Amino acid sequence: MADLITEYADYDSFAREWHSGTLADYNVSLDEARKRGLLNEQQTRKLWQLLGLLDPEECLLQLPEWLAEKKVESKNRTTPTIF
Repeated sequence: MADLITEYADYDSFAREWHSGTLADYNVSLDEARKRGLLNEQQTRKLWQLLGLLDPEECLLQLPEWLAEKKVESKNRTTPTIF
């Protein structure tokens, strides 16, 4: 995922790729998707900024929401590190 920040030099290129599924599902351009409110622009912008801060040797994983919620319910209150 860190390659996305170097592969897509500008934010719009990144957003277009990151939301490619949504754009294809609705058969709309990035601008049209923004106008129709189909994208979470704030979350996408934060991800773009975070990727810019990562060292090329670092790894960023996006967990499914259900898995993150399940692991938070851990009884021993430890941070899960193995999935």
